[in-house]
Amino acid sequence: MHGKKLSVLAALLLTLSGCARQDTAMQRALDLRTALTAADGCAFAAQAEVNYGEEIFRFSMDCAYEAGGGVTIRLTEPQTLAGIGAEVSADGARVAYEDTEVGFAELAGGRVSPMRLPYLLAESWYRGYISACGWEDGVLRATYLLGYDEDEITVDTWLDASGLPVRAAVSYQGQTLLKAELHHFSLERGNQNENSQKNMGGGVSG
Repeated sequence: MHGKKLSVLAALLLTLSGCARQDTAMQRALDLRTALTAADGCAFAAQAEVNYGEEIFRFSMDCAYEAGGGVTIRLTEPQTLAGIGAEVSADGARVAYEDTEVGFAELAGGRVSPMRLPYLLAESWYRGYISACGWEDGVLRATYLLGYDEDEITVDTWLDASGLPVRAAVSYQGQTLLKAELHHFSLERGNQNENSQKNMGGGVSG
């Protein structure tokens, strides 16, 4: 009987420990959202990969997101595309190039395109539905949902120990279409004309 009580107590402690870690994971995702809400937006560099099935295309870009608005993009690689700029509209529906249009084919019936990647990422962090949070080898993985029904897009983001995005993937109906390694993430504060990096994990134990 005593042994049975110990087993029940151990199971309860494991359950409480799992809930605490889940709460901490969710809090990290919420911390990122809170910081974006308090800021004017964010900036980051992305090394992206597009899956066209039989072909994989890789490119890099610098991105600046206005909270609740659009995204400004500057391609940096490959060399043939370096320097080309574009803006994604506030609803993510339109990509306007400065001069030369980049011929990326759209995916998922036009719901996803490579140049909309920064917009999809930032919008998910800012106001996407957080459907799941968990730890993978000490790194937090947060899953966001954008859109509804047939238009629903899944955005997975991995956050480092400081709570900053370091990797992301965009999927539609279970198929991963876009991946990105993220670097130099920073917040853009409202009344300052500069970027400031922020430790998002302060005060939260992992």
